[in-house]
Amino acid sequence: MKTQYEEISRQLERIDFEALWPGFHPYPFALYDGAHAILDGQFMACPVSLDREAPASWVRVLSERTTRRETLIRAFLEESHTTVKGSFRICGYDPMHLWREGDTLYSTSFLALADEAGNTVTLTGRALLQMLPGSPDTALAYSTAIPGT
Repeated sequence: MKTQYEEISRQLERIDFEALWPGFHPYPFALYDGAHAILDGQFMACPVSLDREAPASWVRVLSERTTRRETLIRAFLEESHTTVKGSFRICGYDPMHLWREGDTLYSTSFLALADEAGNTVTLTGRALLQMLPGSPDTALAYSTAIPGT
């Protein structure tokens, strides 16, 4: 597994991330085989055991994650923000700083959206997208935080 991790690292080092997208840069990554993981070059045994207790703990962890996400969404909406309605297709994003809860997508880094005319809209910082129900890449509106408020 260490050999595969090192090969992936070498491949990633060859990529000019700034050329892909201004301000884009690599993040630490993990390689996982079900029992062990290598994260940012550090080998570790994974403490999760797949016994009868695990499903109950997963439910608890997922429930806590959902609660945290709903709290972040409510806090964002209580702050000053601007909202633009329309039809937007996601054409770029930072997967390390993005999550979806139901039909709401929350980003803390950047998103690139294509509007109906094909123009690219770049969002940096915190943004909230109201997704077309069930769609993986189409938003009906986006909201961005107003800095300094």
